[in-house]
Amino acid sequence: MWEVTLHSLSQLREDDLNAITTFLLDQPELGQESEAPEDVDVADARIAAGEELYGVHCYTCHQAEGRGIQAAAPTLAGNATVTARQPYNAIMAILQGFEARDTWPQMPAYAKVLTDRDVADLVNFLRTNWTNAAEPNAAAAAMVGSWRAAGDFPEYDANAEPQFVCPVLSTTADFDDADREELAALEPGEFDGDTLSGLVEAYQSRHPDQSSADVTAAFLGGYCPTLEQEELSYDEKSHRLARLIGAVAALAQPDAPSDG
Repeated sequence: MWEVTLHSLSQLREDDLNAITTFLLDQPELGQESEAPEDVDVADARIAAGEELYGVHCYTCHQAEGRGIQAAAPTLAGNATVTARQPYNAIMAILQGFEARDTWPQMPAYAKVLTDRDVADLVNFLRTNWTNAAEPNAAAAAMVGSWRAAGDFPEYDANAEPQFVCPVLSTTADFDDADREELAALEPGEFDGDTLSGLVEAYQSRHPDQSSADVTAAFLGGYCPTLEQEELSYDEKSHRLARLIGAVAALAQPDAPSDG
């Protein structure tokens, strides 16, 4: 065991340690079955409420069928964090969000945006839809309220909206002024058009050794600062950024080998 502690566990990051702790605390005592909290509500109306919340707050990034967007938002269908025996990690992810990393934009914290009931409904919807078949056992007070208090997260605020923040990227966007202006001026309806396709092709010709993920990150870094200054809601900004990332990721993929 000392080898594990010295060479493995001692190297873990704090978020990894928290995940392991949550998993261990999640386990029932030997020979005992876990009991669902008393305030779990899995009526169809509650699952429907969770679906509506998904459409408002999650759909733009995680998409229909929970499939996500390449290099921008993870898939939720079949995601082990979503379908774990207990929903603690999914609850915490929604309450505290995630910082931006590489091409992955920030996921905002929803502690002030969603009530305990909202979070429970949303988690139970995620756990029971698409290919997910986990027990809908997220409870508003017993779980969400307790984790909100334990994590010292803010209470729900009816007037709160997540703050849109551009991710800090390791890849520098190498655009000339003309290309940067053309990229910044793109409207969402043009993401599938010739302008963006031409920009991606020109960028790849200048950087033939960059991976598709690097190219996607470069365009994210070139577009997001302008978007951050727009007078748009958080959802509108997130939707635009997610669509751009998805379009660039598709365009930047290497050509499939021919059959010949």
